[in-house]
Amino acid sequence: MRYKLQVLNQANGTVDREWILQLPATVGRSPDVDVPIGDASISRRHCQFFLNASDALSVRDFDSLNGTYIDDQRIKNRATLKPGDTVRVGSVCLKLEWTDEDVTEKSTFGRASADVTQPMRTVTRQDLK
Repeated sequence: MRYKLQVLNQANGTVDREWILQLPATVGRSPDVDVPIGDASISRRHCQFFLNASDALSVRDFDSLNGTYIDDQRIKNRATLKPGDTVRVGSVCLKLEWTDEDVTEKSTFGRASADVTQPMRTVTRQDLK
């Protein structure tokens, strides 16, 4: 089972970008993290998605200034996630889903740059039809 992380457009609720995560995956503003999101409200190394000792997907906040939230509840250190949860990092909303998609099966997935370790897809209106 793989996990899909989607950036939600808060103005209209659509998906702007998505990643098929290869865990552990660090999210932040820095270009050298696994999932870089260029938003000033996100710390350079904001949080990390990982499998805990029970093999459940979890998120760990790296003492970020603006915090990591699950469904509008700020996490203190780490928390376990379930599909459909909304994770907010800074002011950016992310939706977490399970997926059977394989990165190699979808030609629309690629790397945002040579430095990015997580396959990323920019979602266009055509993808949503």
